[in-house]
Amino acid sequence: MYIDSDGEFWEFIAALASPEVAIIAICTVVVAYLGLVLGDTLGVPGAGDILDGINESFNQISQSISNNIDRIKANIKAFLVVVALSVMTNKNSGTYVIEYESGHAYVGKGGYLRAGVSALYHSAIHGFDVPVSFFYMPASNDREAFKNEYILMVDYGFHQTDVLYNQIWSPGRAYYYEDYGSYYPGDPGW
Repeated sequence: MYIDSDGEFWEFIAALASPEVAIIAICTVVVAYLGLVLGDTLGVPGAGDILDGINESFNQISQSISNNIDRIKANIKAFLVVVALSVMTNKNSGTYVIEYESGHAYVGKGGYLRAGVSALYHSAIHGFDVPVSFFYMPASNDREAFKNEYILMVDYGFHQTDVLYNQIWSPGRAYYYEDYGSYYPGDPGW
């Protein structure tokens, strides 16, 4: 069994992360690319195909990065609007609906800031699905806000369609049943 008693292995690993090694790696890639260009110019079989593949891959990576940056910017703008609204009000009992570019929606309970956090969270976990609209309905207390959340979930077809990003019923479902003795019309009741 080999034991690295003098630490040469770790010195080698550290050397790989050095600027000199990075420069050598970049130069190697550039020289290889130029070799392929020269090969294509001289008619070396396959060189043009490899260059086409490299160029296509680079274009796809660049486009993907650009698209994600645009989506992140849109999410930040939406969040800043919600933060501005939350600063202007101290209302925390309410229900909100966030609609996304994909056609999905999320129904939640809380204030404007909570709506903004939910918008960013669900956007991030669902492939940066950009929020396109916010609807906020104030409530007189948390219980009423939860019941409104439940009603909106039913109206959006929770457990009957895949439109909502919500995963569980709102506590408002139990409150609604306690107050009215039945579920809201449209609730499947299971």
